[in-house]
Amino acid sequence: MPQASYAIGPSLYDWEQDKFEEEDLKAEIIDQRFESYFRAWTSCNYADLGCVFTRPEKRESVKEEVSDVVSLAMSNMAWNEEDSKAFNLLLFNTYCNSNEALRAILELLDKYIKPACRELMKENWQSW
Repeated sequence: MPQASYAIGPSLYDWEQDKFEEEDLKAEIIDQRFESYFRAWTSCNYADLGCVFTRPEKRESVKEEVSDVVSLAMSNMAWNEEDSKAFNLLLFNTYCNSNEALRAILELLDKYIKPACRELMKENWQSW
């Protein structure tokens, strides 16, 4: 394919390549921005929920925000039959005191909670 582009002219191939690289760079920056926001979001919300000094109204808003994200994540997981079955089995194994199952549950939840947070908190992390 590059040979065909150079047959038309070298600047056409360079321009297209630069455009693709720029799009990839923009997507990478967006992903990094979200990852940074998500780490801060989880840390701050965990701290706000557990801190005795957090104002009750702040704690309630955090509970609602976290509940919305987790509800969306669980709803999305329920639509994926394979992941839903795996989650239910892992949950039972965890109930039976399996550390390996707990790690697997965390990985599976991460697969759904991050996209749910990305969707629901879009305005927040894009300005991060």
